[in-house]
Amino acid sequence: MKVKKYMVKNISEAMDQIRNDFGDDAYILDTKKVKKGGFFGFGGEKYVEVTVLSEKEKNKKDNDNYTSQSNSIYSMNDMVNRNKRLNDRINSNKNGNSDQNTGEKLDIKENEDMQSLLELINSQREVSKSIDEEAKSFYNNQKNNYQSIKYDQEKQKKEITKKSPSGYSNQSLERKKIDEKKDNSNENLDEIKNLINKLNNKINSGNEFVSELKDNLKESGLSKDIVNEIMEEVDSENITENWKSDVTLLNKIKNILMKDIQINKEENLQGKIMLVGPTGIGKTTTLAKIAAIIKRKNKKVAIVTIDTYRIAAADQLKIYADIMGIPAYVCYTPKDLQLTIESLREMDTILIDTAGRSHKNDLQLGELKAFMDTVNPDKKILVCSSNVNTNDLIDIYEKFSISNPNSLIFTKLDETSSFGQIISLSKYTNLPVDYITTGQKVPDDIEKPDYDKLVSEVIKGVVK
Repeated sequence: MKVKKYMVKNISEAMDQIRNDFGDDAYILDTKKVKKGGFFGFGGEKYVEVTVLSEKEKNKKDNDNYTSQSNSIYSMNDMVNRNKRLNDRINSNKNGNSDQNTGEKLDIKENEDMQSLLELINSQREVSKSIDEEAKSFYNNQKNNYQSIKYDQEKQKKEITKKSPSGYSNQSLERKKIDEKKDNSNENLDEIKNLINKLNNKINSGNEFVSELKDNLKESGLSKDIVNEIMEEVDSENITENWKSDVTLLNKIKNILMKDIQINKEENLQGKIMLVGPTGIGKTTTLAKIAAIIKRKNKKVAIVTIDTYRIAAADQLKIYADIMGIPAYVCYTPKDLQLTIESLREMDTILIDTAGRSHKNDLQLGELKAFMDTVNPDKKILVCSSNVNTNDLIDIYEKFSISNPNSLIFTKLDETSSFGQIISLSKYTNLPVDYITTGQKVPDDIEKPDYDKLVSEVIKGVVK
């Protein structure tokens, strides 16, 4: 059993020397990179140190050669004996005597170590051989499976080709379907493009009078959606210098507007009715006007206000209530409101006035929602001012949609010269208009909106 170390430039050089010394019957125990030469570790050359174990040399060396290489080649016997002798001397120094059977035990131990090493090497060879055989078997099985799958796929392709009409393969049929879908998509796209071009021609064709009509519709307070709807319906080619007196054109616009607005013609004013809306739009005055309408019908009505933000609000409402002979109550908390509503069960109608809330203040809107959830009104009316532009009205509705209003009331029609915003908000919200107010007089300046009158006012604004 021989152990030898090689100092080489690369592993290939080591393998050549190992084969030359030991043939193929050798095992590499260890390899590591080392540096030789240089100055304090700098500039040295890199080498690979390879440690090899072999049972025997390929060619016997003479004793002189063996002696000259004694620093790099050791027999297993020499290594074992040297270690045992060293151990024996150490024990002898400690105990003062030596064991007579030390030499005999060393020989037995040496033979046992050599036998164990040989058994380990043989077992590694068997494991390596077993792994090679299993790898070869696995490769052959995978190769057979692949060939079988490939054969089945080729067979299926042939069967599909035979069954497919006109000799088309399955892939050809799929490609044909994709092409058909693509053609349909292109046709739909072309149709959409034609419609867009047609619409653009309607809007942009003609002359300056088309643009004038469009601008006047916008200035009348109509939303962008309604303006586009009108421009799609009218024949732009017939819009001339005298379009403002074109009865056919104006009637067509009027009919479109009549369809876009909803008006609640019924006097459905029973149960708990709550008015909500932003500040300064006349909710309190409007509520007093509605109370007067109900009182005239000999119905039992009561007024409740939760507007405690304005000092004069409750006093103003009480004055109206005293004049009309109607009971009025002020509630400061949702609990107060709940108890008051329960005490007024015999009333036909309970009108609830709320504090004006900024549609940009989420906290105030949250407080309003708390009062509303306490009493669960039968009807919630969003009150809006007519002198507010369409975009702001839509923004107000979006914020107050937390209250889920059922209808609309527009105030201050006497303070605006355009009426298109009323139609625009009704169309946007899909809510009917209950009332419009035209002044401060209670109970006179309130009325049900009239389709023809309201739309005619819009037309007047367009042709002015």
